[in-house]
Amino acid sequence: MPDTDSPIIVVDLEAICWDACTPEGAAQSIHTMEIIEIGCALSNRHGTVLDTRSFMVRPQRQPVLSKFCIELTHITQAMVDNAPPFADAIVQMNAWLNDVAADALWCSWGNYDLNQLTAQCALDRVDSQLLQRPHLNAKKLWRRLEYRTLTAISGLVASG
Repeated sequence: MPDTDSPIIVVDLEAICWDACTPEGAAQSIHTMEIIEIGCALSNRHGTVLDTRSFMVRPQRQPVLSKFCIELTHITQAMVDNAPPFADAIVQMNAWLNDVAADALWCSWGNYDLNQLTAQCALDRVDSQLLQRPHLNAKKLWRRLEYRTLTAISGLVASG
């Protein structure tokens, strides 16, 4: 269990996407989308950013980004064309994680990032050190805190 002084790794993935379905007509899912960027911010528990990293990824199964994807993510075709494939990007990220405290957990907004990273690591047979750390769904935590705050405010208003 991480202690209160251990850092948090905040992760935001970007993946190939289309306005509706894939060029082949398949639905967008963690099985048809490929990661094109793994954005990481290392923070302490007070919110101070200690380090940031962006690991760009060259997609292999869908190498051409859609116009929709470029506009949504602001990631250009040249950026992914010059990036390493997923396995090499994971090696780079693992090397960076070697310098991060072993008890650091990672979080993302919802479970998409966890599910997408898990699926692509399995598909590409790659081991990510990030997936060996505890994951925190920040959206779920925020909802709990928001509910408590609204409940407390409602109680104050009602008793006021």
